[in-house]
Amino acid sequence: MKFIETKYFLDQLDKLSSKYHRIHEDYEDLKTTFNPTFSTNLWDECYKHRFKNSTIPTWQRWWFRFIIKVLWDKALPLLVYSKTMKTDITSEELKEAIRMVLTEIKKK
Repeated sequence: MKFIETKYFLDQLDKLSSKYHRIHEDYEDLKTTFNPTFSTNLWDECYKHRFKNSTIPTWQRWWFRFIIKVLWDKALPLLVYSKTMKTDITSEELKEAIRMVLTEIKKK
């Protein structure tokens, strides 16, 4: 599946990289293995995918959560967070992320 990355999402990765120095490598691994079948469907083809945090290789509680919208054969990463920093996302945060990502894609 082809990933379409936006500045909005890449900025989130960069912010997390100060604490989790291997997040970019983890994200690259995610891109090669992502399959919506093994993710939680949140709403309207938006999936929450738990993925390893190789900076802290312990329990799933410490893993990253990637929120990814799937459109046809393309994946649009919307949000990324660590469960240690945030317990969950709100529907408002999800809607805002969708709006930001789609707005940025339309400008391209």
